[in-house]
Amino acid sequence: MVGSPRADRNGAPERRESKYAVIRFVFRAIGLVLFAAGFIVLVSDGVESLAADEIALTPLAESWSVFGAASLDGARDRIAGLSPGLEDPVFETVLSWPTFAVVGGLGLVLILLTPRRRRRAARFSG
Repeated sequence: MVGSPRADRNGAPERRESKYAVIRFVFRAIGLVLFAAGFIVLVSDGVESLAADEIALTPLAESWSVFGAASLDGARDRIAGLSPGLEDPVFETVLSWPTFAVVGGLGLVLILLTPRRRRRAARFSG
């Protein structure tokens, strides 16, 4: 099997990848992008805080409205349609949280939920 295309360089049969490898990769990539975006917002808030000489944290609602006010209004309407009592206390509370905490936290959760593939230890013939 050494010359076979389905063997690794040591001659061992190639291990098949998990059928969830692509989904794991996509979730991990989205998590890394969200975590990086959260870090960028944290740095931006830090610079703004230094310039204003007071702590300035951008709420999620403000950041979301910059990127798409219509989608924010649509999300509010959808939440109100699903559960009228849920919109005000829960959704508005989350929208008041700092953007870096929500986006970075969501990214961190996605990263932690998608463990990296474990590598096999190298085999040495002695």
